[in-house]
Amino acid sequence: MTNPSPNMPHWVKRARRIRWAKRASMVVSVVFLAGMVSGGWSRFTGGGSDGDDSDRADPAPAVGYLSVTATPPALVRVDDVDRGQTPLVRQPLAPGPHRVVLADPETGAAITERHIELQPGAHERWRHRQPADGRAPQSRPAVTE
Repeated sequence: MTNPSPNMPHWVKRARRIRWAKRASMVVSVVFLAGMVSGGWSRFTGGGSDGDDSDRADPAPAVGYLSVTATPPALVRVDDVDRGQTPLVRQPLAPGPHRVVLADPETGAAITERHIELQPGAHERWRHRQPADGRAPQSRPAVTE
């Protein structure tokens, strides 16, 4: 761009700036499109160099999840490993069979237990309620999503 003379009208200066801005945006657009055509689009879509994702399989989740709530609160043991006190929310576990035991937090004595079969990506939920008056405990079946 040439140096504008001090006595050049302002509208001419402005027209020159607009012209240069249009040229610069055109160059940026051309460079962007050339990159997309040459396989750069895959960087934005996550695909291969040609943008075709049909041969890429999503890996299966390597874990399942367990959530346990209990009234009154209880200790949770999964396969003889302490997992903490309820509520236990979305605890990741390996897929397969598991033995889940609810225990009294004061004595450690088992209150109830359940055997579950956890599928990859599944979320198993268990709600347990122990009545205060000594009646039989109420335990809802596990819900798997």
